[in-house]
Amino acid sequence: MFTITTVYDNYRYKGNLNVAHGFSCFIEEENLLFDTGGDGEILLKNMENVGIDPKDIKRIVISHADWDHIGGLFDLLDLNPDVDVYGMRAFPSKTLKEMKERSNLILVDSFSPIVSDIYSTGPLGTFIKEQSLAIKTRKGFLIVSGCAHPHISTIIESVSREGDVFGAMGGFHSVNKRDLDSLKDLSFLAPSHCTDSMDEIRSAYPETFQENGVGRSFSFE
Repeated sequence: MFTITTVYDNYRYKGNLNVAHGFSCFIEEENLLFDTGGDGEILLKNMENVGIDPKDIKRIVISHADWDHIGGLFDLLDLNPDVDVYGMRAFPSKTLKEMKERSNLILVDSFSPIVSDIYSTGPLGTFIKEQSLAIKTRKGFLIVSGCAHPHISTIIESVSREGDVFGAMGGFHSVNKRDLDSLKDLSFLAPSHCTDSMDEIRSAYPETFQENGVGRSFSFE
């Protein structure tokens, strides 16, 4: 069982949480945080409001080094410096140096396990390298993307080499026709954050589309 709660996002699902540009979600059973939003104060307040203790986090995976995904990291590390942080060599050298000094930095180079049934896709894309999560469930892999700069279709294609993909959530960024078509066989869609074609996706796939935003939780077996 995996319970994934969005704790930082451009969209609000529950009224008592702060909305801001960026993305972060928490996987409860593994105490794993994926991305850290753009502002540490907002991230920590939202976590407090949904009952997440920063000191309980064991692993942080950063999709890419844009400010709206890494901005809350160092405020979090002030409270929990012993955490494992999964980054990539494509991050700026100054950022990598600080991450290494303030956490247990692990560099991801390819599709690889983080914990049981949760994998990093490894770096994908060209202009902006990005890693996403691939979570193995009974239905297949669930993709959790930060911004999908490499395009959501590329991420789906990459994870499909490891097994069937049943769903995707997180930022889908710029969605072209190939991206939109790649979503048709998925049974779960919960785009948020930077997705620029939210209405188009909702209209094309009303039966599989789920509203996402700060405070929304999904459970998967």
